[in-house]
Amino acid sequence: MSFKSTSNKRPFVKNCKFCKDAGKSYEIYTSHFVRESTDPNSKIVCPTILAMECRFCFKKGHTISKCAKYANRGTSVTNAPIKKNKNEVNTNNYKKNTFDLLSDFEDEVSEVSTQVSVVSENSSNNGKVSYADMLKKEPVVDIQYSNTQEKVISEFKSLFKCKRVITNWADDFDSDEE
Repeated sequence: MSFKSTSNKRPFVKNCKFCKDAGKSYEIYTSHFVRESTDPNSKIVCPTILAMECRFCFKKGHTISKCAKYANRGTSVTNAPIKKNKNEVNTNNYKKNTFDLLSDFEDEVSEVSTQVSVVSENSSNNGKVSYADMLKKEPVVDIQYSNTQEKVISEFKSLFKCKRVITNWADDFDSDEE
């Protein structure tokens, strides 16, 4: 009694996964393998990989995931502790907060004092006034403005009032008109 083996063996078709993933046509990715043999250390024969330039070492023939320099980038650096300069002062001791300006403002009441001087049109030197002449004159009008804290805060809040407009999308589109 002999038994006939009926195993379904498919023909061995070349297939390059790199070219297939790159979106190349069927004829291109079935014309070669990635390597010469199944050994991971064998020579690469894929024309797409051979033409590709590494983003790390800028040499052709491999990608950054297989780059030897990229894999060894941290081994050449010594792990010696970095000494900080004792004379160096840390300037970043403050908290970074977007509302710091508002909190500082609430503590102070600002008063603005403005002095306005009026110059007569009939001045000497053909309309030219020297700096020394201006310093000799006393200010004619003295106006003082004072802004209270509540007034400034209310103006600030009025700038940022936003009304949210809620509309129904069904009001904008009418299916009966079609």
